[in-house]
Amino acid sequence: MDEVRENKFHEAVNRSTQQPELMKQENQSALDTSVSPGAETHSSYCDLERFGRESLTADNRSLGQIANFRTALNSWREVHQREMNCQVGADFGTAFDRLFLHYQDIQGERISPRTLQDRCEQLLWWRRTLEAMRGKDTLPASFCGALTVAFERSGLTKSALCRDAGISKPTFDRWLSKNHLPERSSSHLIGAVENALDLSPGTLARRLPARRRARYERGGDKPTSGPQTAYGGRLQRNKQKLKPFSLAATPRIMAQWREVLALKTDLDRDGATLRNSWRIKPPERVGIRVHWSMVIDGGICVTAHGQYQQLMSFLGFLALTPAQGGFETPKNQLDTLAWLVRADRFLKYLKWVRRRSDNILHNGLFTLLDTIRAHLRPKTGYVWLTPALAATLPDEEWPLGRPNAQALVDVWQLRCSAAYDTLMDYTRKLKAEGKTQKSRDPKVVFQDIVASEFPMRELVRLIQDIENDPPPVVQKRNYAIWVRDVLLLKMLNRHPLRAHHFSIMTFRGPASNLSRVGSGWQLHFDAADFKNEKSATTSPYTVLLDRSLVLWLNRYLSEARPLMVEADECNFLFLPSREGNRVQSPSTVETGIERTGAWTPGGIYSRIKSLTALYRSNGIGLNIHGFRHVAATDHLKRHPREYAVVAKILNDKLETVIREYDHTEMQDGARTLSSSIEEAESALRKEKGQP
Repeated sequence: MDEVRENKFHEAVNRSTQQPELMKQENQSALDTSVSPGAETHSSYCDLERFGRESLTADNRSLGQIANFRTALNSWREVHQREMNCQVGADFGTAFDRLFLHYQDIQGERISPRTLQDRCEQLLWWRRTLEAMRGKDTLPASFCGALTVAFERSGLTKSALCRDAGISKPTFDRWLSKNHLPERSSSHLIGAVENALDLSPGTLARRLPARRRARYERGGDKPTSGPQTAYGGRLQRNKQKLKPFSLAATPRIMAQWREVLALKTDLDRDGATLRNSWRIKPPERVGIRVHWSMVIDGGICVTAHGQYQQLMSFLGFLALTPAQGGFETPKNQLDTLAWLVRADRFLKYLKWVRRRSDNILHNGLFTLLDTIRAHLRPKTGYVWLTPALAATLPDEEWPLGRPNAQALVDVWQLRCSAAYDTLMDYTRKLKAEGKTQKSRDPKVVFQDIVASEFPMRELVRLIQDIENDPPPVVQKRNYAIWVRDVLLLKMLNRHPLRAHHFSIMTFRGPASNLSRVGSGWQLHFDAADFKNEKSATTSPYTVLLDRSLVLWLNRYLSEARPLMVEADECNFLFLPSREGNRVQSPSTVETGIERTGAWTPGGIYSRIKSLTALYRSNGIGLNIHGFRHVAATDHLKRHPREYAVVAKILNDKLETVIREYDHTEMQDGARTLSSSIEEAESALRKEKGQP
């Protein structure tokens, strides 16, 4: 049986070549040891085919599989009219993306989509194999094979290697397995393994699949998670220690919250100002999922939902056991906002929150205090204005007995005022501790970029890496996703707005954000679309798109957006490629709010973070704020103190820009001082006649 299979294999090889002179060249090349397969300028298709065949054999591929790989390479040569003795370097190097696209266009009319997909994946393997040849090493082309051989040659024990490289034995054992590739969370350790095995940098790394294309290839280990920041690790630890504890909604708390919502959105109420009122937006101008706590009269109040979540967390805390930090109050007594008068219990909750944040004095603590005080504030707070809430507290909360109807209003409002004063005093105490820190500092994930002399160059390099790494065109959905992602990244880089803006951005329909201007496009957002709308410095955002963006936008609209979810049913520009991250929830049925079809800011945030993580050496993806921070830092490094310009770039308040980016002045000062020291040292050397 093996002889029959081998005969069939040789027949397939002969049919695929059909040129005796080429076979002669191939055989001669196999005997000619003077040809260096590692030299890109001298490597031929014959060299590549021989090296690949040996690698496949070493990986225990069957004769049929080897024949399929060779057929893919031969079809590539046929499409591009390459002989076996042609040099292969540029074809699988700088010109690969263009030739790969042409190959798919030609072959797409000749073979089935499934066969074309197989051929494309096989050609990507041939490209990785050529990169292995360029390394001038004799290791197998596969990651597993190369690691196994290098480890055996090193003479190290597993314990010694793992200790030197800083990896665990289970991780190393998985890497030695043919069925597993390094996950993204451990890929940064590959360099350490190369160093421990005395290999040239990149020897193992270049044998991994192309970063983005690896997500589309069948088989192998798919990366699912990446390295964590300090905040991510702390968040995970807190979740492991304590399950979600927020109080669930009940009819009573829902009724009270709807009263709060009606009060805070009423601009005609006594004492109402723009700063102490909540704004309502139409559903299509809000990207987040709809929740009943934010719905009023068919409109959406995002602020309401944020505060509702804060209050439910406090009430849920009261139900926790003393060992968990709470008071073990029965849950059937907690569904009322009347508990806000217990300032002592709220302060215990606040200190508990701070401990879970490693005792960092962060702005979230002040936000919580402001939220509770606002509802207790004399004359304007909902709890202060609603003495009827007193009846919802249990008898234990009235040790001297419940007040009679005549005294109820005065007693309740005095209690609210006392709680308000207690929280105000504690706010002053916290402020006296000094400057706040960020519990979750977004700068951590892109510190390496902003620390460089030219941050924008590093960010553009990252985007270009993604742009230059498209999936095969035959994978239509994946290719459409790539077009969408490149447009999103380029637009985010040139217009560093927030995820919310990209979620609600429309390109057609009434009052669309994008409108055609001649052969180009104009982008416009009203002042109401920005979170600091109440600031007098906030203005509408109106800019013309750069020509490079226009090309990608037109390409996306024609090639990619039609393949996104609900492309025909909505006017939003950026859409998800599959169901999920949709602006909907079970409460949409209850509230009558129709699903808008928008891609949520959270979905966009996650996509940007997971995508950029694949192309960063530390495996940690950029968040949306990273683009804003790089734009601001880069400008201030090149144009110190131009805070007003940065405020325009970000469409943010000037005082916010100065507060967030004053570190650039410190760096500029340090750089100026270093320059002065170098000048002084140079002058002294001249005095001493030294060079």
